[in-house]
Amino acid sequence: MIRIVLSLLLFSVNVYSARLEFNKDHSQVDFKIKYLNAISMKGSFLDFSGSFLLKNDIPKEIEFNIKVESIFTGNKLRDSHLKRNDFFDIKKYPNIKFQSNKVKPVGEGEFEVFGKIQIKNISKSIMFFVEFIDVKTDTWNKKSWFYKFKSKIKRSDFDLSWNKTLDGNDLLLDEVVYIDGQLQAQLPGNKTSSSKHMIADNKLLRDREKFSRGELTENQLYSKPKDIVSKKEKDIKELSADLSNNVKNSKFELEYFISILVVGFFGFIGAGWLGYKAYKLITLKYENNFAMDMVGWVSAMFITMAMGSAYFLLFKS
Repeated sequence: MIRIVLSLLLFSVNVYSARLEFNKDHSQVDFKIKYLNAISMKGSFLDFSGSFLLKNDIPKEIEFNIKVESIFTGNKLRDSHLKRNDFFDIKKYPNIKFQSNKVKPVGEGEFEVFGKIQIKNISKSIMFFVEFIDVKTDTWNKKSWFYKFKSKIKRSDFDLSWNKTLDGNDLLLDEVVYIDGQLQAQLPGNKTSSSKHMIADNKLLRDREKFSRGELTENQLYSKPKDIVSKKEKDIKELSADLSNNVKNSKFELEYFISILVVGFFGFIGAGWLGYKAYKLITLKYENNFAMDMVGWVSAMFITMAMGSAYFLLFKS
């Protein structure tokens, strides 16, 4: 009986053991170095891969590989210089590699990870301080383990010694490079694809996600909340009122246009008749007088235009 209990306890302790891979989509590998002994210049490596064995919540057998060509500091000229033989010489040494050989728990979720780092074919011992952050399951039911890490190296240990002198024996670049970052680890074949984060987002999709996790019932998923229904009814009423007002306004504008057209027609006839009368009065008084005949025509046109202008101003205002 004691043997069975001990076996079960031993099995339960070792029940969780899995090889995890880093997902670089939500991971970062950063570095910084003091410049002019005043400020720190920062950079990152954008392309990397790695894995580790998670056993009893302790990361072991950690492997990490960085493609140096992916170095990024925000300045193309500086990045190009870092890739040349003054620094990393990526044509000869395209990768930075790390392999752990010992992991020491130093606190709750905190570890000192010892191993070898290889830069430009030079291997040196290094220790990373690693902190476990959390385990999370995302929208697509993909599980992730999150960690933070930090360390430092000396440039001269890896033949990265390019520098320039300054007054007072100072140098342009510091000797020490600080390394830090954060890592997302997932089970092989169960990584969250970047394309998942391009999916549209709205309330219905969020409700469906909650339904798939069992946070909503089917009735809750397909029922319409009262506030949404009342808002839609209000919108429909407002739209109907707007349409009704538009119809009324259109009808009024048509009637107004017809009224102006009728009044304008008779106004124009009246103005023409008054003009004609003025012409006749002038031409009869000064018969066979060409000059006065022209005065009559001009008077008739003037009266017609004056009446038309008065009509326009009256009805357009």
